[in-house]
Amino acid sequence: MTTDTDATLAAIRAIYDSQHIRTKQLGFGRKAAVLVVDFQHLYTRGRASTGLDAVEATATLLKAARAAGMRAIYTVVAYAPGDEERVLWTMKLPGLLDNRTGSEAVQVDPLIAPQPGDSVIEKKAASAFLHTGLAEALKAEGVDTLLVCGTSTSGCVRASVVEGMGQDFRMIVVKECVSDRSALLHEVALFDMGSKYADLVTLDEALAAIAAHRQAA
Repeated sequence: MTTDTDATLAAIRAIYDSQHIRTKQLGFGRKAAVLVVDFQHLYTRGRASTGLDAVEATATLLKAARAAGMRAIYTVVAYAPGDEERVLWTMKLPGLLDNRTGSEAVQVDPLIAPQPGDSVIEKKAASAFLHTGLAEALKAEGVDTLLVCGTSTSGCVRASVVEGMGQDFRMIVVKECVSDRSALLHEVALFDMGSKYADLVTLDEALAAIAAHRQAA
């Protein structure tokens, strides 16, 4: 992140402070799960890759979460033939259609392969919650807290976090576990989510919280 970006975000923070917009950490609720947003081949190793650093950090998070009895929910963007005529987002971003259902492009990266008990949800919009039934399924399981990983920070991750908060989930974004093509948009999106919609934590903080949550279970 550049010095100019630091200064800009500091100025925004000062405005928020002057208007008594205070950010409160919500922490864990009763039951937590991990939400992995779109760490699929096209975005981890394909032409639209955002790299593997965040995927590797997510592997560390998932190992600890599973040891604590938490499961993972994965989303992948996937389109069937004909969706280009029905899904407006693909008209705005035609490259999305490279994510064909059943193709390599939509496969979850092998570094974080789903395990028994996990779910993989195909979605056609940015948010993990829109038209997927995810909120209802999680609430039926008693899940009220989501540790969020994935790509892109400014796109599908942010959209999922905003809607997740709107659905009354405690959204916790693990900073090392999200990625974006743009360092600037990544930092701005983190700032925005942390100010309004989510807890922002480091990987070490998330691991400590998972350990404490396990002890309290």
